[in-house]
Amino acid sequence: MTSALSKSSRREFLKLLGWSAAGISATCLTGCAFPPLPHRNDPTAEEARLWIALLPDGTVEFVSPRAEMGQGISIGIQQIIAEEIRIDLHQVRYIHPRTDRFHAVKATVGSESILSFGPVIAAAAAAIRMELVTRADAKLGRSGDEGVIHGATFKLPDNQSIPLAELLAEPLLLSEDLIDQAKPVSFKAGRTGRFVGHATSAPLIKSLVTASQPMFVDDIDLSDMVYARLLTPPNSNAGLASIAENKAQDIAGYVDFVQEDGLLAVVATNRNSLERVHAEFLRTASWDLSAQPVQNEGLSLSGHTEPGALEHVLAQQGDIGKGMPQIDITLTVPLAAHAAMEPRTAIARYQQGKHPQLEIWTGSQDVTIAHRQIADFFDLSEDQIIIHNQRIGGGFGGKVFSGIELDAARLAKHIKKPVKLQWTREDEFRKTYFRPPSQHRIRATLNDQGRIESWWHAFKSGHVIFSSAFLPDWMQSVTSLIADKGAARGALLPYDVPNQMIEFEDVRLPIDTGPWRGLGAMPNCWAIETVMDRLAVLAGKDPLAFRMDQLSGRHPRLQNLLQRVAALSGWNNRSESEGTAYGVACGIYKEMSYSATVAKVRKRESGELSVVQLWSVHDCGIVVNPDQVMAQVEGNLMWCLGSVLHEDAGRHGNSVSSVNFDSYTWASYEETPEMTIDLIQSNEPPTGAGETAIVSGAAAITNAMSLLTGETILSLPVT
Repeated sequence: MTSALSKSSRREFLKLLGWSAAGISATCLTGCAFPPLPHRNDPTAEEARLWIALLPDGTVEFVSPRAEMGQGISIGIQQIIAEEIRIDLHQVRYIHPRTDRFHAVKATVGSESILSFGPVIAAAAAAIRMELVTRADAKLGRSGDEGVIHGATFKLPDNQSIPLAELLAEPLLLSEDLIDQAKPVSFKAGRTGRFVGHATSAPLIKSLVTASQPMFVDDIDLSDMVYARLLTPPNSNAGLASIAENKAQDIAGYVDFVQEDGLLAVVATNRNSLERVHAEFLRTASWDLSAQPVQNEGLSLSGHTEPGALEHVLAQQGDIGKGMPQIDITLTVPLAAHAAMEPRTAIARYQQGKHPQLEIWTGSQDVTIAHRQIADFFDLSEDQIIIHNQRIGGGFGGKVFSGIELDAARLAKHIKKPVKLQWTREDEFRKTYFRPPSQHRIRATLNDQGRIESWWHAFKSGHVIFSSAFLPDWMQSVTSLIADKGAARGALLPYDVPNQMIEFEDVRLPIDTGPWRGLGAMPNCWAIETVMDRLAVLAGKDPLAFRMDQLSGRHPRLQNLLQRVAALSGWNNRSESEGTAYGVACGIYKEMSYSATVAKVRKRESGELSVVQLWSVHDCGIVVNPDQVMAQVEGNLMWCLGSVLHEDAGRHGNSVSSVNFDSYTWASYEETPEMTIDLIQSNEPPTGAGETAIVSGAAAITNAMSLLTGETILSLPVT
């Protein structure tokens, strides 16, 4: 679908990019199988009351609705709860998501954990303290707002104390009204907190480093558990033609070969046997590769393409820019993998009986969608299924949905034993979804004052939100009528341009595409900021000053970041020689969080370009834990470096050409530049930090590289 955006129609454009499950459902003909869809509503007080509980020993137990995958949300939540209840961090017991302890919630995506969940968690914790003080006042016939939890007692300023067991004799069940009446302080502007706003190490960091306790799914062992591995075809559309007779059954530890309604797996009693059994079955498997690649409607996965149908927009622009300085360039971004270090793993235990019970351990960014999918498949009620989420070894959007939980459950029911199913590294590349490739054509003109007079950005991309990895064929055809807002993220200009048009066309591809860190924000912002540098050269202006001019009073927070990053990097006094150059870029993530980055790139004697230093300034509102946010910025900058230098999954027929880390590479430790991160001390509400710096890092690097090579970098990665 093609969508258009003018300056006066931004609101309409954003509405068009949304989706309504109800609207899609209404278009389905009788007999369509309607799949479980991700929960998209913001959390409510009614939901938050189920997550948190005060115990008589002074411990606050919190069952998190957010998955911990290295972003530090677990310690951030503990800081908020400790701040509100006025207890120490060690008194907050963080429990990873489990479906028997909360209702369906939003997936852990989009940098939304503090933005959407932080305030309601703070209110629930504040409500606990408020109710505790109320009960203490009633017992002692006093009125006040003082008192702290000390061990298993509630201690008052006059040294009186009451056992918590007495105050909790009647269970402290939070109501929605009580949470709404609470007055949390964690995000109060200008307040200096005891925990919120301070760098705090995660309590489990020692266990994480030393592996002294189970952290990830693969650390868990159940009694009588067996091990399973999938037989994965080399092509996404291929099917198993036959399995020749082999010697797998003679291997000690062999349990079974399962072939059931599209599920192909081998099972063994131990990992070593599983490795041998798996290799033997793969050796004798014959695959039906006759399925032809799906046509991709003109979007080339590996190179350039003509704008085609988008060409007509030039005519719509009329005489805008006629006779003015202008540029007209096309940029391309390839397929990219999530490449998380932890392969997907799930453990399932299926207990047969009149009322079957199913327990699953996994590492998912959305346990609730897997929960509903499994309940539908087995025709079980949701309370017959418990999914325990563990810490995730990297997600980046790739572990929102994979189906491994359902596969593990099917195997456990078939084998009648607990089963641990783990994807191989090749599975991680062949069975997952990727960042879609995209192509961008941008045409812009300058007026005689050197300001941007007109802007036209037409781009094509594979799907992100409406992914074929999630949706059945019939729903894909319906969603093709609605622009995919994930692919369009970041396409709105922050700059003041009187005449602008943004056109977007999403395309079905033969390879599954879906959420990838920042969704469309990185490729779209990279294209925009690349063109901004070209326009600065055309106008004969400094690229940072040119951006400030184009903001023209808009987005004062972004202007502040540009000024800060200029000072931080010594931009105005920079020394650019034949072998050194500086690049700058900035952007707004989800129209809420702000980022500006300067990159210093050096050309070595060999001709190789090396990024030697990065300065990045970040504004995401009130920061709960500066250490964690700085780590997120650093991670984003490394992600940008990898995208610029290496990341391209390639394509081979209906599959990708990279199937392991020997062919898919990213930025290495040796390539890591010196980094200086500056966090704005803001009183604005939190707006999300996990992906923000991705809007500026890549373009800052390539803009510096373009100065050194004398040619604008128009495609990633740089080769």
